[in-house]
Amino acid sequence: MTNKDPYNMQDKTMEELLQVICNRVPDALDHQYALAEIRRREHQEQNNKAEKRHEQIHTRLIELKRPHWSLTPVFIVTFLAMLFAAIAAWPIIQSWFQASPPGYTNSNCQSQQSCLKAKTQGQQKK
Repeated sequence: MTNKDPYNMQDKTMEELLQVICNRVPDALDHQYALAEIRRREHQEQNNKAEKRHEQIHTRLIELKRPHWSLTPVFIVTFLAMLFAAIAAWPIIQSWFQASPPGYTNSNCQSQQSCLKAKTQGQQKK
């Protein structure tokens, strides 16, 4: 097939092209030109769709580069809420880090030293 179209298929509608294809023998030259024109149109339509999709994706990417207006204020509010929650919870958290009294203390003892003296005196008497 050459680039010239002696049957002027580019000016025909799709119905006319399909009519040529259905009514002619597959080896007929006008049949071949009609098939080529249909393929060209389909290819052009696919290219147009791909270009539109590419433009849509490109504009969406440009929109995504700009951060959303709520991103920074939400981060600041969340950070301040966490800070104030930590300040409010500090007395409870601080009690976790205080040393607990030893397990061998006697409930009658006032201080650790007096308990140790009582313990050692008790061992000496035995």
